[in-house]
This record gives sequence, structure tokens and C-alpha cells, in this order.
Amino acid sequence: MKAKDLKVLDNLLTRTDELPEILHLRAAPAGYQQTTEDKALLLDTYSKLDDILKELAAFINIKFPGCERHVRAWNEIDFDTKIGDMKIITTDREHTKREWRKGLFDLKSLIKVLKNETILLIDEDEVRLTGRDLTEISNNYALEHFTEKKVIPNQELVNETISFFETGPGKGTFTPLAFLNLFDQQYEFVKLNFNDPDLVMRHFESLTLSNREKHTLFGFILKWFGGYPVNNMNDELNITLKLVQTTFLNFPGDTPEKQYCKTDQAMRNKFEKYGIAFTAAINHGLDVNELLAAMEPEEPSEKVFHQFSELFAAATANGLVGPFPDQKHFLIAQTTCNYEFNIWLQTHKDWEYRNEEQYLTLLTIPVFSAYLSYNAAKNNLALPVNSAPLIAVSTSPKPTIKQIALICHYTDRAVTRTNAQMIVNEYQHTSGDALFNQYSRYRSKANRTGAENSNKKNSNKIELFESILPYLTANESVLKKAEADIISLKAAIETANLNL
Repeated sequence: MKAKDLKVLDNLLTRTDELPEILHLRAAPAGYQQTTEDKALLLDTYSKLDDILKELAAFINIKFPGCERHVRAWNEIDFDTKIGDMKIITTDREHTKREWRKGLFDLKSLIKVLKNETILLIDEDEVRLTGRDLTEISNNYALEHFTEKKVIPNQELVNETISFFETGPGKGTFTPLAFLNLFDQQYEFVKLNFNDPDLVMRHFESLTLSNREKHTLFGFILKWFGGYPVNNMNDELNITLKLVQTTFLNFPGDTPEKQYCKTDQAMRNKFEKYGIAFTAAINHGLDVNELLAAMEPEEPSEKVFHQFSELFAAATANGLVGPFPDQKHFLIAQTTCNYEFNIWLQTHKDWEYRNEEQYLTLLTIPVFSAYLSYNAAKNNLALPVNSAPLIAVSTSPKPTIKQIALICHYTDRAVTRTNAQMIVNEYQHTSGDALFNQYSRYRSKANRTGAENSNKKNSNKIELFESILPYLTANESVLKKAEADIISLKAAIETANLNL
């Protein structure tokens, strides 16, 4: 269910309330002769009522398929006079009025019941917008606008923002697109008025957002200006951002935004290292690459998973296990592997059974790889010649950079310049920048599903997308997203060929 479904029901209820008053005609005294205007009014009312009933029936069939309770209630709506279940024509004016009012009452009651149930079923990420209109304080761009590098060169920030609301701690507060449009307009306001801090703060105070929502907005404004603590070279901008920072930090509690929107110290360190290296190279005539190589390398942190299923899905995507023909085989392998992995941790990694804190530190790709190596060696020694282990250790070539980028996109694993190197290391590749560039490209739906300029490129593109499907069998919904893109891609190629 979506917030727009509530609007459909509200519209039906409003139209029912606004039906013309025709009881004086339906229950007219005996012998009353209807005028042309009377007949037109009756026809118009019955036509509007018929439309409402048909639209309500369609809503029930689509949104509550197979719900006999609602279908029965709809069928029982009746406006005619009856004795038992038999319709009759009567001169009893009160009987006629009573049945018409009962029909309207039953119709409104059913709409209200559907509305109450829709509110309970509505998607969490849209319920916050129910009954609210943010268009006056937001832009109205499509997602492709924000993922276009020509529009926003810093695609790393875009990806991090999308991930925060798509799969991160911000999920359920704003949809990624709703927040980006809200943020974009407010961010531009700050850039245009940074030299008037009082105006900026008064403007923020007037926004039709809750204090919690403003806290989120302020955090990302700070993040897109470099994070906090604020340290901007422009003095006027610095004053304005520090006022935003004060309001942001005064919000009670250790919120996810207070962690997420801090200055990226690793990135600052990286820029500082490059600055020192280039300055030294220019001043002393040295090779900048030699200087960078001699400086301490950055050690990417190892990803730790929160449960075994996440680790196994990542191992499947990385090609360490599988690929599996379908979800059933994947789940059988995952269950078997979970049990054997836990036993192995106790015997080889000194894991204390039920020590959850210690267990989480062991849910990493290197530890799992060590287990797979042990498992493969054990099976080679112990299994009969024609037997095979339940966990298929992959012997296929490692995924390419393009495949990894697509796998990350479909599995909602955000790739940033900060973590790109760590991810390619997991796949035994070396270029984090190459992965980040490909990932940024495939974030755009137009780039994923658009036709290329030659038959060979189109053929290669289809082959690329189909090649990643075995890595996505761990999650049926993820697999369907990729398959839907392939269908769209093939349709676009077919259309392009017809237009040649």
C-alpha cells in the first residue's frame, strides 16, 4: 500500500459526500411530474454514483484481492426498496428515503473501513508523507538528475545519501528521492544566502518539518559542506554553518545523523597526503608517484556482518561459493554451511558458543575464506570420488569490475571512494577508483536500461547483465530487479533497432 492509495479513498469519500440531494425526487409525492431539470439531476447523480461504485470495486480487487469480506460488503450496498431480498416498487416515501440513506451509509462505511486498513498496511517509507505536501519546500527532479555526474560531480555524496535512506538508518523517515529533492532546494538556499546567517536560520525555522526531520536535514547540509566540526575557508559561510551545527548538535540523543554526518577524516587525511606529496614533488623535482608509494598506505577496514546470512550472501556475490541454480539450493547450502561454519569456529577459532560479541568479530570474508579452504581440503580427503560437498566452492573466474558494480547496485551495497578499495580487495581486484566509477554509472537507470550505439555493444551489455544473475539468487526480490532491467534493456534495444 502507498500513501496515494489513501488519497484514492479520500477522493471516493468526498465524492460520495458531494452527491446531489435527490431524495425529494426519489420520494416525490404520488402524481409528481418530473421536469427536464429533474431528470438531468437524477441522471447526473446516478452516473456519479455508478462511477464511485465501479472505482471502489476496482480498488478492492486490486488492493485487497480475494478478500471476500470486502467483496460481500460491496455487493450488499443497495439503494432500492425491498421486502426481504426482493426489490419492490412502493409509494411509501419514508421507505424509499430510508433505503437510499442506508445505501449511502453502507457505501461510506465500506470506504472508511478500507481507509483504516490501508493506513495499517501502508508502506513505512511513505506513511510520514500522508496528508502532507512538501512540494513548496522541495524540488521535483527524477532520481536520474541526482545520479548524473554532469549535474553533481561528487557522486560519492549522492550514493551515500541514497544509501542512508534506502537501506541505512534513515530508512522509514524519507524516501531517497523525497529527501534529495527537499535537500537540494534547501542546500541551494544556503549557497545563495550564506552571507546572511539570520535569514538562513529564520528560513529553516519556517520549514513545515518536525524538529526530528529538521535535524536530519541539518546533518546532511553539514555533510555536503564537508561535515562537522565545521571548518570552512570562507568566513561568512563558516558563521552560517556553525549556527546550523549548533542547532544540529543541540538535538537530544546520539542520533544516526550525528555519526553519519561527521567530517570524513579518512578523506581529509587522503587529501592532505596528496597535497603534501604534490607540494614536495613541485618544490624538489621528485616523482609524485614515488612519494605517494613511499607514504604509509591506507588500510581499508574489513567489513563485519551482523548475521551469517549476510556473510553468506556476500560470499555468494563475491563468487567464493556458488553460484546456485535457484533460491532453494542457495538456502539449503546456507543452512548447511551455517552449522558447519559454527562448529569450525569453535574448533579452529576458539569461539565460545553463544558469545555473540565474539561471533560478530568472526563474521568476515577472510575468516569465511579460511573455513572454505579447510572445508574443501576435508572433502577432498574424506569424500568418495563421485561425491561432492553441499557447499560448492566456486572455481569460476572472479567477477569483473563491471559485474561487481552491478552486484553492489542490485544488492544495495553502496560504493563510495572510501570503501571502494575494500570491496575490490574482497574480489581480488586492485582498482577501487574503477569500481566507484562503474558503480556511479550503473546507479542511473538510463545507463542500465538504455541501448548502446552498436549491435556488438548491445550484445555485450545483455551478456554482462545476464552474467550476474547467478550471484543474485540469494534474494528473490533482488534477482527480480535485475531481471526487470534486462527486460527493459532488451525492449530499448529492440526499439532502437526499429528506428534505424
